[in-house]
Amino acid sequence: MSHDFVSLFNNKTYEDSVLIPVPSTGDKRIPGREIVFDNGYNKYSYDGYVLIKGKKLSINFYYSEKGDKTEKKYFYVWNGDYVLHRGSTK
Repeated sequence: MSHDFVSLFNNKTYEDSVLIPVPSTGDKRIPGREIVFDNGYNKYSYDGYVLIKGKKLSINFYYSEKGDKTEKKYFYVWNGDYVLHRGSTK
């Protein structure tokens, strides 16, 4: 699957990353409210969860906007299933 129209024709991919500051590791389901993001201006968290099982990671984050009689959910762009590998941190 291509990320964008140009990548489709160039037959190239690119690497991207996001740091999710999980409070602990190991096989567990971590509620999104326990994971605090800090963008330098404010701290925030999401509803949903992160699930770690062996070398597999599943992310399912969202936030909700509530109106008078409605609620709309917005899902995080990094949601999905991943394979974990050990790397260096800098």
